[in-house]
Amino acid sequence: MAHVRLRRDAGGGAARRRRARRQRGGPRAGGVRGRPGGAGRGGARRGPHTALVTRGAAGSYARATADAPWGAGEASHAGFDADVVDTTGAGDAFTAGAIAALDGGESLAAALRFANAVGARATTAQGAMAALPTRAHVETFLAER
Repeated sequence: MAHVRLRRDAGGGAARRRRARRQRGGPRAGGVRGRPGGAGRGGARRGPHTALVTRGAAGSYARATADAPWGAGEASHAGFDADVVDTTGAGDAFTAGAIAALDGGESLAAALRFANAVGARATTAQGAMAALPTRAHVETFLAER
């Protein structure tokens, strides 16, 4: 998984270091800059073969290089509406869903759909574990959509 560090400009020195990294082709500090998937582009190019970017209620984005077991590609999913009670653990639930789907041979697009469903269902009760769905619950949820 790719991690995106967001940081504030600490002054002239930090700005010079960022410019130097950009000139060398290094990652751009400061985040996505309004492009869905912008973080995934840099992460997949310089490190792991797959980057997953969650965007809360706006869904998720994934990008994989040719080194990924599921092949190169990009995918996005708009997410699902949920009656949100507590978002604690939603990101962890999303990650678990993505890993389970990709490990099960699903494509990036199918994995994002499954992971978004797991994340959405995980927000419907108080606490990180109370609403964590089983595979059967997620498959029922997806079949209804």
